[in-house]
Amino acid sequence: MAPVPPLTTNRYKVTYTGPFGTHTMLFHGISTSTQSELRGDVTEVVNDLSGMTWNGTSFFKAEYALAGSPLFFNDPDWTAVTRTSATNPTATDAPSHFVEFGGRTLIGGVRVKLYLFESTLRDNADMRYSVADDADVAAIVDTLNDESTSIAAINGNRATWYNYANVGQNDYLTHKARR
Repeated sequence: MAPVPPLTTNRYKVTYTGPFGTHTMLFHGISTSTQSELRGDVTEVVNDLSGMTWNGTSFFKAEYALAGSPLFFNDPDWTAVTRTSATNPTATDAPSHFVEFGGRTLIGGVRVKLYLFESTLRDNADMRYSVADDADVAAIVDTLNDESTSIAAINGNRATWYNYANVGQNDYLTHKARR
């Protein structure tokens, strides 16, 4: 399958910081979505994701790019989402821990993935949480699979998201933490 050009759709980039560092998530919009529609849907996903982050994690910045443009511009209408809880990392928690949501488009079969680093969701025997295992995973998958969502894959088509999330460690962040 030929790669899809990365500028095919409008995009929303969200920057967040947690106790171990700063990370960025990239969301693609369906071909017909507007900036405000995409912002609303991304905000809903980020609110759901914040339930599995450490205390003080803040999704503080968002930038928007039009389809076909490589330039991202700050979105002044973005409202920061900050996690307030009693869940703080311990000395044995890894900075490279992630949770990954995946799916595939019905048109073209293009894969889509969404990673959250510094997740509080810990490894288990099969390195995966189904929607039945965790309420936060269920909420996120439900939001991503909502037929009215404007979040899409890189080709601008809606994806069907799998009913589970994978967990693991990111090698790059592991090596960075060792330095």
